[in-house]
Amino acid sequence: MPDETRAALADVFDEVEFVANTSGLVDGGVLIGISPLDELAEGVVGVDVGITRSDSGFRAETMLFSWDGSSWVDATSEDTGVTVTSAVS
Repeated sequence: MPDETRAALADVFDEVEFVANTSGLVDGGVLIGISPLDELAEGVVGVDVGITRSDSGFRAETMLFSWDGSSWVDATSEDTGVTVTSAVS
């Protein structure tokens, strides 16, 4: 995973922990599932991010990015008009 992606995810999810070998996870460990990019509207892409914690269940959210003419920047539903879904269990 590119360092820019790691940094962006860590900025959004305080509980993110990147691990090289998931077989050694202990209680409180975090696993991250990331979907491929999905074009949701013209100039707007989304990526579904899922976090599983052994002590607090699962959380998933669609992260939005919009094209500002020179790069992809974090975006919100309010910025883009694209509705996203979050799930917590």
